[in-house]
Amino acid sequence: DASRLAEAFEDYFRQSEQLPTRLHLAVARHYGPAEGSGQRAWRWRAGGLMVQQLPREGGDPINLERPWRRVAYHDLLLEFMGSDWQGLSAAERRSRAAAKGLETPPAFDTWEIDHEVYSKLIEPTLIQPTFVIRLPQHLVPLAKHCPDNTALVDVLELVCNGQEIAPGYSELNDPIEQRRRFESQIAETRGTAEAAEISDVIDEDFLRAMEYGLPPTGGL
Repeated sequence: DASRLAEAFEDYFRQSEQLPTRLHLAVARHYGPAEGSGQRAWRWRAGGLMVQQLPREGGDPINLERPWRRVAYHDLLLEFMGSDWQGLSAAERRSRAAAKGLETPPAFDTWEIDHEVYSKLIEPTLIQPTFVIRLPQHLVPLAKHCPDNTALVDVLELVCNGQEIAPGYSELNDPIEQRRRFESQIAETRGTAEAAEISDVIDEDFLRAMEYGLPPTGGL
């Protein structure tokens, strides 16, 4: 049921937030707070942890206090590229990306430009722990769609210090919908820059296994 799935997905957030703090505490208890060049130091702050690299060339320390920011993928694009971004054509998006120093191939469609902007320009700026959620369906075709928008999927990507460190999502367990997505992905990427990374052969064994039955599933 939808409420139980939502509760389980909320657990993904909580577990992700708690694990780094527990790991850092375990290291601190074993080795003690570190001092000196090139080492890490831990310090308490309001019941959480501030993690700081010493020495550090500018910038803020990484703050592991909970809760961590949650932000939709498309909202990050609007924040970084302008509130009118979603209404721009591929050519207009390519031009705006170039103005920010990112060149994208002429063959890229709008969603390819979007993801290039996210991965090359936006993700590196996410220093503090951030859950990027509600990704476009074509980026994670194995995930369940969001209850309020079938174009988006129930995914979280935990980004910290400019890189993804923990993905998680609710598994799609509908074999008919999964087949449709595989076929759509093959058709949409044919002739694009991503085509070389996508198999044009559908995994029939995977779909057959799903037809036998897959309970609600998810994980980090």
